[in-house]
Amino acid sequence: ERISNIAYDIVNRECSPVDDQSAPVYITIGDGGNIEGLAN
Repeated sequence: ERISNIAYDIVNRECSPVDDQSAPVYITIGDGGNIEGLAN
């Protein structure tokens, strides 16, 4: 299931997730730039 936040109401500044099979898929390789290490 792919979800997109493209349904944005600019007047009320509200966005709602919608089903969108053409939404991009983001894959993070590694720790995403977390150079500080794990949070305690």
